[in-house]
Amino acid sequence: MALYGISDPRLKIHHRLLKTVNGVNIYAWTWNDEARRRYGLEGTEVGYMADEHPGHTTLNADGYVMVDYLALNKKVMNDKPQTQHASGKDC
Repeated sequence: MALYGISDPRLKIHHRLLKTVNGVNIYAWTWNDEARRRYGLEGTEVGYMADEHPGHTTLNADGYVMVDYLALNKKVMNDKPQTQHASGKDC
């Protein structure tokens, strides 16, 4: 089972790394004008960069990359998470 969501870096601006959990980078970003125009996405969100997870992606009909949020969320929510802030410090 997969749960895909749009996560193409071409639709994001002002992205920054928040932290890394179990080897998965978690980012905050703002959707750009193209994301708003095509998909009604706007504002700031938190999630993953699809280009970092080629084994968990697919293309939508418009050619934008979507990421399997279910698979990545499971990886992040591992029983014993190893969390690291963008500063490089464990927490």
